[in-house]
Amino acid sequence: MAERRFFSAAAIAGSIAEVIYPVPQGLRGRVIDRMDRFLLNTIVESVDFLYRRFPA
Repeated sequence: MAERRFFSAAAIAGSIAEVIYPVPQGLRGRVIDRMDRFLLNTIVESVDFLYRRFPA
């Protein structure tokens, strides 16, 4: 529940910042791509850690 509130607050803050200082579409796309890669790498590393920590 707290995570959902955090993401909602982050989305609202991002929307307000976008109104004050618009971000070009190309830059927005690069940032989102980088975040997607970071998230994917984090998930892969987490799963790898769990498999090593708790072998089947």
